[in-house]
Amino acid sequence: MIREKIAKQKIIIALLFGTAAFLVIFLKIHINIFGNQVTMDPGEIFITLGAFFTGIPGAVVITVFRSVGSFLHLQPGIAAASFTAHLAGALFIALSGRIIGKCREHPFYQFLLWAGAVVIYYYAFLILIFNVVNFFFVRTVYLQNFGGETHFWKIYTAIGISVISEVIYTFFFTTAVFFLLPKRYRGA
Repeated sequence: MIREKIAKQKIIIALLFGTAAFLVIFLKIHINIFGNQVTMDPGEIFITLGAFFTGIPGAVVITVFRSVGSFLHLQPGIAAASFTAHLAGALFIALSGRIIGKCREHPFYQFLLWAGAVVIYYYAFLILIFNVVNFFFVRTVYLQNFGGETHFWKIYTAIGISVISEVIYTFFFTTAVFFLLPKRYRGA
């Protein structure tokens, strides 16, 4: 009975986070960082926090909702690569949440683990998987979007450098939310 209630609560939370992530993409909401030079997609905040708090089923729900917005605005191949990368990243965050949640009594360790999880989410999942799927499966679209550049690691590095500020802001914003919550909510 209690497990069913918790499962229902997590699905409701996942639907809310998924709706927020969808609206960010659908309404093309970006936050300008450092004037107009760099923009941030705040949808990553909803994906990472939502996946952490709701676990694997929530990660799937949130990613599917977000990806509906991507498929409405992006070329199909790019949207499919984005979906694949976000799903893998959200599942990673959901699984990481189990480990991070076990360190409730040690906020410093939670902080370090969360920092590592956010960095891995971006660089090992979002950027790497996005590039792999595009590079190998949607090559013509990929080449059009990157000016004919064919060197995989050069493109990976360029994207990785361009999102550093987004990674930092996502980490600090999610960390602030995370540590403002009572300890009992800091684990999936």
